[in-house]
Amino acid sequence: MLGNVAEYIKDEPIKQFQNELVKVAEGETNFGWQGIITTLDGATRNIELNWRAVPDPAESLSRVIVSMLDTTERQRALEALKQSEQRYRAVSNLASDYAYSFRLELDGTYTREWTTEAFTKITGYAPTDPEFKNGMGSIVHPDDRHILEERNRRNDTGEKVGAVEYRIIRKDGEIRWLNNIGGSVRDESGRVTHFIGAAQDITERKQAEEALRASEERFKTMFVQAPMGIALTDSITGGIHESNPRFAEIIQRPIEEVMNIDWMKITHPDDVQVDLKNMGLMLAGNIDGYRMEKRFLRPDNSAVWVNMIIAPLKFSGYAHPQHLCLVEDISERRKAEELIHQYTSELEMRVEERTIELVRANRAKDEFLANMSHELRTPLNSIIGFSETLLEGVRGPLNQRQEQALDMIRASGEHLLGLINDILDVSKIESGKFELQMKNIQVNEACEASLVFVKHLAGKKSITLEYEVAPSASTIFADLKRLKQILVNLLNNAVKFTPERGTVKLKVETDAREGLMRFSVTDTGIGIAPKDMQKLFKPFVQVDSSLSRQYEGTGLGLMLVKKLVEMHGGNITVQSEAGAGSCFTFSLPWKQNMEEGETPDSGGAESRLIESVIAEPVFRGKILLADDNESNVMIVEDYLGHCGYQVFTARDGEEALAKAVETLPDIILMDLQMPQVNGFEAVRRLRADPKFDSVPIIALTTFAMPGDRERCLAAGMNEYLSKPVRLKVLKQMIEKFMEQSANR
Repeated sequence: MLGNVAEYIKDEPIKQFQNELVKVAEGETNFGWQGIITTLDGATRNIELNWRAVPDPAESLSRVIVSMLDTTERQRALEALKQSEQRYRAVSNLASDYAYSFRLELDGTYTREWTTEAFTKITGYAPTDPEFKNGMGSIVHPDDRHILEERNRRNDTGEKVGAVEYRIIRKDGEIRWLNNIGGSVRDESGRVTHFIGAAQDITERKQAEEALRASEERFKTMFVQAPMGIALTDSITGGIHESNPRFAEIIQRPIEEVMNIDWMKITHPDDVQVDLKNMGLMLAGNIDGYRMEKRFLRPDNSAVWVNMIIAPLKFSGYAHPQHLCLVEDISERRKAEELIHQYTSELEMRVEERTIELVRANRAKDEFLANMSHELRTPLNSIIGFSETLLEGVRGPLNQRQEQALDMIRASGEHLLGLINDILDVSKIESGKFELQMKNIQVNEACEASLVFVKHLAGKKSITLEYEVAPSASTIFADLKRLKQILVNLLNNAVKFTPERGTVKLKVETDAREGLMRFSVTDTGIGIAPKDMQKLFKPFVQVDSSLSRQYEGTGLGLMLVKKLVEMHGGNITVQSEAGAGSCFTFSLPWKQNMEEGETPDSGGAESRLIESVIAEPVFRGKILLADDNESNVMIVEDYLGHCGYQVFTARDGEEALAKAVETLPDIILMDLQMPQVNGFEAVRRLRADPKFDSVPIIALTTFAMPGDRERCLAAGMNEYLSKPVRLKVLKQMIEKFMEQSANR
């Protein structure tokens, strides 16, 4: 038989079988063996052999009972289980959570079977450390050990236990949170044999939850204690779901009653449509939110103004879209605004009334100045005009004493005229109607003409006049007339306040780097004390204003000088010391080279020196003089007749129209204030007649207020002269028009 068995059992099992037969012979009766055999079809099978020797009646071991069990499928299942367990452990070792298995011994202790590698990462311990001889309990936080004990107790009683959360103390002392899920494994008899489970490190989650809880607590505190009202409302129904105490306080309702109150029903009727429109735009996605000022109605039906900000909530947890509403009580501000608006309206009304009063006052002042100018200029025209004609010998020769007396009369008249002109200039500047006629002018001619004006007064006091001009100071862009007015005022003051045999010097310098031309007037006069410097350049204020003052003047001169210098874009300074003279320096903008194409005006000096007029008996043309003042008519008629013109006179506008048709004059001199028909109307009618549409018409009038010249030119007149008329200026103007007519 042994030979037959050898056909199916290979070498090693045969040897093992032979050894076991030897053991039977030696008296052993029970044996077992596991191995692999080959079946008749050549397949291999796993078998388990067991045999037992049975003694016969003679008590010899001649019989053996053999049992064979095919264990192939069981071995395959065990192999598959082993591979599955290996794969599970491999995957578990890759996971961030750790898994474990402990075996419960009969004495009640635990023996670790296996633990994944994540165990060490989470706890800091190695699984073989002595702390784990009896499981995890040794590293659980003392305050949480009862959680683990309760879990184990319930497991032991067979209850189902879910995940538990507790803290552990890592090997490095750090406290970490674990989420542990586990359970017991029992055998067929119901005895617990193993305890398996898995744990996850949830420290970050716990920290986030704590931060969220703290944040929610802070938000809740802010929500309750916020200084502005906060409400969460339903965008569809308008119901209020939540609100803070401040919101309830603003609308004056108990906070319990605020919940689910209709938002629009507590909105003022006048504000509902705007609110609904904005809400619709927000729900449609056209706007992200909106801000508006509106009114809420309180229980007593009074309205409270609020500044409201609405923003949608995308994740509110409610069935309908919600929006967050921030409300600030602005009732006091609105009351203040209404009060300010009321005050502003009243102020505007008062300002308007005051403006009307000021306009009236200004108009009255202008009318007063115009009337005073007319009333003063009319007699001055006679005084200065007759003085000039007499001094020029129009009415015959004069002796020396007569000439001196007439010269004093003329000088006094011109002094009075200067005061009137200063007052009118101040009025023009203050009203903003003063304009400069800017052009390139010759500096030297302007300075020399100004020196001529003070030469006579300086000669009377034996004062030496000096003049120095830099070669580069040839031209400047300025108003010639006003530049001379500045220089004459400064030179006249210097001569007036300088004792006899003193010195007055006019000096002109240039500064190319700063782009300035400086004019300085220096004197050796009485000077100015430091305490009196502040009185300079103020209208109607003089340094010495006492009744016994030695020097005359109104104080307008320096004020006009300062204004005129500033209108040119310049500035003026003073250096002075009491008893040591003064130096007034003004600087004007200056360009070293004239712009291409600009040509300087000759700016011929206007001299007030009396010149003898050579009689010109030759007929030079016909002039029609329309004036109702006999003195003016006599002066102009005598002077122009002496110059060779044939003069026709008319006493009003109606007569002037008739005389013009009758005489066909070459030039018409027209007064503006005349009876019957005034000068403006007379000129209008003359210009309507083709015979007079090109005849030069010169206005001779006492009107000298801002805009009077423009009015005359707009009415059709060619030129304008204010009274008192300087006869030589009038003669030059007439000659200019006559020359133009001859050249046509």
